[in-house]
Amino acid sequence: MKKRGEVNIAIADYLYDNFNFVSNHITINIENSDLRHIIISRWYYGLYLIAKDYLVNIKGIVDLSKYFKHKSNKEHDIKSIWSRLADFFEEYHSDILQGEELARLREYYEYSGNLCSDIDFNNARRIFNEIYEILNTF
Repeated sequence: MKKRGEVNIAIADYLYDNFNFVSNHITINIENSDLRHIIISRWYYGLYLIAKDYLVNIKGIVDLSKYFKHKSNKEHDIKSIWSRLADFFEEYHSDILQGEELARLREYYEYSGNLCSDIDFNNARRIFNEIYEILNTF
């Protein structure tokens, strides 16, 4: 899972760093903001797979259906993967919980058809960088 997570992140980074190359090889006119939902999705799924790998292979969690939700649902007493991961990293608890915000941004821009604003994209990049740095400590 960790390797697949890293592949997702590498794809996001490639798109982020090589917008001109991508836009020159597509027959329709695209703007940088047209790729942002893809980049956010790859960042998110990369982090998600690395977090899942940690919980399964290092912490030995086997109840996959209960532990690996994208977002928490207090009404149904469901904790997200980010909430569960944060329980193991008390010193980074609030940083890791931002994974739910990244999940929300990914879901919104992936399914709404709206273009991602500069503010939301920079927020997604900040969240990604913070969580990725934490996940690379193990």
